[in-house]
Amino acid sequence: KDSAAETNNGIGEAGVCPVCRFVPVRVGQSFVVEVNDFAVGDIDADLAKDTVRAIEVAGGRGTALALDVGGPASVDAAVAEAARAGDGRLDVLVNNAGINLVKPTDAVTIEEWERVIRVDLTGVFLCAQAAARVMRQHGGGRIINMASIYGLVGPVLHAASPYAAAKGGVIGLTRALAVEWAAEGIRVNAVAPAHVRTEMTRARVDDAAYQAAM
Repeated sequence: KDSAAETNNGIGEAGVCPVCRFVPVRVGQSFVVEVNDFAVGDIDADLAKDTVRAIEVAGGRGTALALDVGGPASVDAAVAEAARAGDGRLDVLVNNAGINLVKPTDAVTIEEWERVIRVDLTGVFLCAQAAARVMRQHGGGRIINMASIYGLVGPVLHAASPYAAAKGGVIGLTRALAVEWAAEGIRVNAVAPAHVRTEMTRARVDDAAYQAAM
């Protein structure tokens, strides 16, 4: 792991839910438990399986998918599999995959910039696009995009310009899709949380100096 970067699998997965009342989202070790059928996609298939097992313990059922949210073919395959599991329906999509890069902007390489944008912004676009194609076939659905407070205000505790740019893009994309798809019954919203203790942020959020600065 680069000492200057927070670059693991992010705060969770992209959850594609064919038939569900609530949505399975892994944030730290907390789970939404009131779930019918769902699919959970993660670039690490084992993590997706862990999430599915935990929600099944809570009474849900579902499928774990290997999913690269920045890869069009991977996204299309995952959404198609989720829809098949739901007898052709896809009611809810949660775009919850994300990575961060904590590094001075002057030191950020173009490869690092593009990696963050690929996962945090392009991934949201690709998953929403693929999901909407299924949703409109049965009258609509719900898309929930995970943005961040850093998409609204600049990071004040550390340098994270690629992440802030990507999350600002998520907010703009959410607004655009909400207007474009409203007439088709597809509702698109974003959530912009502040600091949340997750696998990606645990070391930083638990740091005493960081907590004092917050």
